[in-house]
Amino acid sequence: MKAKNNETYSVIRRIPLEVIERAKESSYEDMETILHFYRGYMLQFCKFTLYDASGNAYTCFDDEMFHELQSKLMDVILKKFEVK
Repeated sequence: MKAKNNETYSVIRRIPLEVIERAKESSYEDMETILHFYRGYMLQFCKFTLYDASGNAYTCFDDEMFHELQSKLMDVILKKFEVK
């Protein structure tokens, strides 16, 4: 959030359409750019808390679920993404 003239607004970051189109054409670098962009978002879905016998909390990430989300994203880009 940034303040300007006592107003707050959030900056919306987006992946350029050209990057997605090149990723669909099997550009490895552009696919990596997209995966990196969504990494934090996907990790939030994979986060869970474990507690030990003493009651201490540990935040963990499910690697298998993370890789499944990455696979689904790549699959959608390669097979279902269309520019209209």
